[in-house]
Amino acid sequence: FVALEKPLTTATLDSREGQKTCGRSTGDIVWADYTAMPPGKRQQYPSLYSTNRSPKPVGLFVPFLEMNRKWSRPFAGGWPVVNAIAEIDPSKWRMIGPETLDGARTVKVEVEAAPPGQLPLKRHEGKLAVTNLWVCWFSLDQGFLPLKIVKSLRYHFGGREYPYELPPGANPMAVYESTVGQVAGKTWFPISGSQKTYGVTPKR
Repeated sequence: FVALEKPLTTATLDSREGQKTCGRSTGDIVWADYTAMPPGKRQQYPSLYSTNRSPKPVGLFVPFLEMNRKWSRPFAGGWPVVNAIAEIDPSKWRMIGPETLDGARTVKVEVEAAPPGQLPLKRHEGKLAVTNLWVCWFSLDQGFLPLKIVKSLRYHFGGREYPYELPPGANPMAVYESTVGQVAGKTWFPISGSQKTYGVTPKR
């Protein structure tokens, strides 16, 4: 898609071709759909507008603006990881410190994705605690937007903490990356990006 230079308003909505979709998870209308129609002689209405009280995966994505803003719901397969992280309580965030990422000044943060799990050990007494987490790099010069997010782990044993080390040549379980630009020369916003998920190749 091509990013808009300015936000849509009621005055500019009809000037944009294509389908416009809005959704929210609270209130009477769960989702609303607006489609501008091409001009025609027998056309009664210049657009089609419909609402529905049943949930529908509209696939809305407003990166890192989801905290306390219930625009859409986490439907399977259409929920960007950056939205899920923004919903995690700040008490689960831990700042690691400043770091340069591909020449950009960032602050590195670890966010717990779930409570630690306890695993029994065969050769040692006690249990090994494993925490699923997201390692995030937020831009210091571009509105603190996330430039990269990687799924990782953290180990706890015997009162000590051990970081997860990715084997050489291996990919992390999930990677989110974005390129940030300015909308209308003022507001920083993700212009392009990707989200990749990796799995273990099944044995044949």
